[in-house]
Amino acid sequence: MTCRSLLPAVLVVCLAVAQSSTESVPGATGDISPKSTRKKADKKKKSQKAAPAPEGWFFGWNNRPRLGHSNLFQMDFRFKTQLDLSRVGEEADDDDDVDIADFRRTRVGIEGTFLRDFEYEVDAEVGERTDMLRDAFVNYRRLRPLQVQAGQFRVPFGRDQNTASHNLDFVFRSRPGTLLAPGRDVGVMVHGRAWDRRIHYQAGLFREDGRIPLGLEEGSGGGRTVAARLRNKPSSLVKLPKWLEDLEVGIAAARSDLPEGLVSLRGRTTFSETFFNRVFVKGHRTRTGAELEWKLGRFGMQGELLRARDQRLEQSVRGLDLPDLLSQGWYLQGTWVLTGEKKDGGVKPRRNFLQDGGWGALELAVRQEYLGFRSRTPTGTRVTSPRAANLESAGDRAWTLGVNWYANRFVKIQFNTIREQVDEPRPASAGGPTRALFWTQVCRIQFAM
Repeated sequence: MTCRSLLPAVLVVCLAVAQSSTESVPGATGDISPKSTRKKADKKKKSQKAAPAPEGWFFGWNNRPRLGHSNLFQMDFRFKTQLDLSRVGEEADDDDDVDIADFRRTRVGIEGTFLRDFEYEVDAEVGERTDMLRDAFVNYRRLRPLQVQAGQFRVPFGRDQNTASHNLDFVFRSRPGTLLAPGRDVGVMVHGRAWDRRIHYQAGLFREDGRIPLGLEEGSGGGRTVAARLRNKPSSLVKLPKWLEDLEVGIAAARSDLPEGLVSLRGRTTFSETFFNRVFVKGHRTRTGAELEWKLGRFGMQGELLRARDQRLEQSVRGLDLPDLLSQGWYLQGTWVLTGEKKDGGVKPRRNFLQDGGWGALELAVRQEYLGFRSRTPTGTRVTSPRAANLESAGDRAWTLGVNWYANRFVKIQFNTIREQVDEPRPASAGGPTRALFWTQVCRIQFAM
């Protein structure tokens, strides 16, 4: 069955789920009730204090099933599934277009608190044979400015990489955010807000450098990793115009041990076609990054500048040091909610689809990005050998246009068109670098609870 024939059936199912999921559930909380009921509830919240937790064991609904015992224990059950319908092709040969239907992820998990001072989260990917366990950690929050988190979770580096998949403005993360930032790994981290809550900091020590997203066939790219990330709203430090009050900026750094071998970073397109192969490395991998996010009513903007440097000590054919591999990239994206909802905290439809005559929320998005690889200090003729002193450079430039439809708080449908231009390295004897242009259309149907 092709994507075109499958899409209508999936949309019908999705709309049915959207309607049923917005129905009022006894004991539910959250903004999913009719407008008149919400107004009464808001007035009641202002005039009354928060209701105490039920005594003893209870089972209820707070946008997802919840199990608990007084104030001592709470467990929320989570579920997320995503279906991607894609059409991939090259501009030079439209007859080679390929339709792809892929249940990209189906994830189940639990999260909650226990003994008041501890938070926990466990997420697992259904159907995965390797790396099935995603997040599995405990956070001690007794001292809010100095919290301690331990287990498996995302390394604190990169805004795009540290955004949950169901909250992304686009179907896929940016290439720099995916390939240059580390992902999840086992470690311990201290974090919190310092300086009268002006600075949000994270600093951790991890066993490896985010082995899951690197996609290495055997082991991980880097060894023990130290990472830190700082974020701040400049308006908390200096007087800024009102329209800049929600601007947030940040910096991050990470340093990893690099074993000897073909374990460098590599370049891959959106659909995992390799355009820059791994080269021999040894020493350390150093990552640096800068980020920003700005929101103003229905508008939003986000961007990052990422850089990674892999040492290549004793990796020439004669055992001499080679110039470092430099991997760098950036992206800048903007969004506009056409239906008027505020961007802050995610888009929540004012009027859910098929409820009170609502149509949900509609958002436009655009992103430009670049990812490139080269020798840090080029010397001599450029060649493609993994032990070359002057590596042939390679790059990937892409534009993404997107439309996001939020049926309600549970269902989101995204349409993206991606124009990706890839410069692949080739020896000079073969005519030098080649350039390929890819067009991709993808639709993601997502249910998250």
